[in-house]
Amino acid sequence: MNSKIPLVSSEDFIAIAEILESLEGNLTVEKVFRRQGLPRDLRHRPSLCYLNIELIKFIEAAARQSGLEYFGLIAGSMYKFSDLGLFGKYVLEAPNLAVAITRAKRSISYYESGSSLQTVTSNGTTVLRYFPASPYVIGASHQSDAVMLMLIDLVRNFVGDDWRPEYVELNYNTAGRMLVLEDHFQARVVSERQAIGVPIANELLFRCKNSKIIETPPITIHDLHRLHANPLPTAVSDVVLNTIILRQDHMQSNIELIANQLNVGTRTLQRNLNKDGQTFRELVNTAVIKRGNELLADTELSITEISKQLGYTAKQNFIRAYKNQTNMTPNQARKMFDRQHQSRF
Repeated sequence: MNSKIPLVSSEDFIAIAEILESLEGNLTVEKVFRRQGLPRDLRHRPSLCYLNIELIKFIEAAARQSGLEYFGLIAGSMYKFSDLGLFGKYVLEAPNLAVAITRAKRSISYYESGSSLQTVTSNGTTVLRYFPASPYVIGASHQSDAVMLMLIDLVRNFVGDDWRPEYVELNYNTAGRMLVLEDHFQARVVSERQAIGVPIANELLFRCKNSKIIETPPITIHDLHRLHANPLPTAVSDVVLNTIILRQDHMQSNIELIANQLNVGTRTLQRNLNKDGQTFRELVNTAVIKRGNELLADTELSITEISKQLGYTAKQNFIRAYKNQTNMTPNQARKMFDRQHQSRF
């Protein structure tokens, strides 16, 4: 099992939810969250990372629930390269497109793992290609459409809004969609390629960026490393812990389900966790205590209500498990959190 499991930071997930809400309203967003078995407060838990597959499934569910067949195109037209957090700012601060592409290639791993950006140059043209981490998941075409629009937006940030690519490359069969796609991309579409690609004339790569200077502190690759709000975990145990936390509100934390989401066998997952010095049960306990601490510190729920939220059938079972993990009872922990809150005032 490769420890570099395809992950995305929170920005994409939160952005898709906000786009769907602006188009269809909060009720539709809530239905999609329930259908995918995701916690309703996911948008307010930005410290988590998400499986790339989860994002694609969420986009597909959003398209189905809203009835928007071309949801990816709509999302891509609303979500710009400048919306990609610190990664987007770092790339767009480059003096020209060539430097911007170099920055994107070297720093994309700070934004998502498992994917890559590559360039091929020949006959006066450089093709910028994005290789997605999970190209064969149902719904991946929506992600491909959105990424294509973002690549085009990246180029236009440097060469002007009137720029049109000669053609675009998509990594899926576009049968029945060609006319709509060509209308959106304003270019000929070449389908069933290995990556999502856009050709750029070499003469445009070194054109100085013609934009208003904004007096903000410059961002370097080291800033991305130090300041990125949500670094993506690389250890298998950390990825599994994130996945358990994501599913915790729906009590979907059995090892078979998690292994299936990571596209590995149960025994393979167990072996890799053992290499990290962890067991699945220990990670479940860690996730339960982490969420229990959040509920104890920030809600007025009773211990009985919290134990139910965490999937315990009896309050005493939660109290026993909590004490075994923390050497204090939930009531003692709540008093400690209250003292910490009071000391901040």
